[in-house]
Amino acid sequence: MPTPLEVLQIIFLIPILGGSIYSILSVWTTRNFFNKIIPEINATEKFHPPVTVLKPVRGIEKDLKSNLHTIAVQDWPEYQVIYSVQDPQDAAIPILQDIQLEIGSQKISVVIDNKEVGANGKVNNLLGAIAEARHDTIIISDSDTNLKPDYIKNIISPLSNPNVGCVCTLFKVKSAHQWFEKMELLTINADFIPSVIFATVTGASNACLGPSIAISRSTLEELGGLESLADYLVEDYELGRRVWTSGKKCCFCHTLLM
Repeated sequence: MPTPLEVLQIIFLIPILGGSIYSILSVWTTRNFFNKIIPEINATEKFHPPVTVLKPVRGIEKDLKSNLHTIAVQDWPEYQVIYSVQDPQDAAIPILQDIQLEIGSQKISVVIDNKEVGANGKVNNLLGAIAEARHDTIIISDSDTNLKPDYIKNIISPLSNPNVGCVCTLFKVKSAHQWFEKMELLTINADFIPSVIFATVTGASNACLGPSIAISRSTLEELGGLESLADYLVEDYELGRRVWTSGKKCCFCHTLLM
């Protein structure tokens, strides 16, 4: 008969084994996710809608100018970028104006609007921007993302399928220098993102990640519009939930934000 110490060792072994099995499954599902091609949501060569990209900005962040500049030089035929801030004294405004001067006001808009509809500051900021949007296809992209030139192409392509309501992009954290930044990088890259992929591939849970979302303005209005999200702390999940319950898909494109 096992001693109390041996019983305790067995009990402590259970979560270790469970965690190890989950880690192995996460590796498998992550590889499967990035290797799998989903024909029904691939864009056709003729799918090139004009796009408006909303970039809410607040204050100076690490690599802010270089990150914001990447959305202004995309390989896409027609698109508008709207940088929005709420505070007229925001230190980021000169950076936004420099990019606008370089690229041109036809493509780049800078909106300063202190609209306050609810408790969610990001949504309040976006409401000022979307009022200036010229196109039906909308991308909401966080200011701290560094985007490759084919970003718009990749995130927009699944919307060629009318059954897709919105598209999100997974992300990878980089450029960590301080120890606490490195710990956050490790947690997100090695735990959070693989868990999101595991849940998506297995159907265990649905996810909608806010750093990068593409959706048509008409779909957004059908779901209640941005104003209806202003009092949600996790507005990205709520938006995804509304897409799922409407009968459409909320999917991830098979690329990573940096």
